[in-house]
Amino acid sequence: MAKTLRIDTSNNRKITIELEADRKKDTLTEDSTFLRSEATLPTIDKLLEKNKLKIQDVEKVEVESRSGFIHRLKSRSSNR
Repeated sequence: MAKTLRIDTSNNRKITIELEADRKKDTLTEDSTFLRSEATLPTIDKLLEKNKLKIQDVEKVEVESRSGFIHRLKSRSSNR
C-alpha cells in the first residue's frame, strides 16, 4: 500500500493532515486561525516524525482546499 499524505485546509479554523501507511491511518489536526500556510508544514513534520517517516517516504499527496492557499491535487508514483 502506498504511503499517502492527505492535507485538508478547507476549514478556515483548522488544518487536518492524515497519513495512511501500512494499512494504518494517523491524523493530526491543528487549530490555525492565522496563516494556515505557515502552520501546514510544521504539522506535516510532526505527523511524519510521530510515525518515524521522512517526506521522501511519502508516495502520494492529496490536497483538499476549497478556500485555502493550497489549490491542487498532486500525486507522484514511487520509482523505488
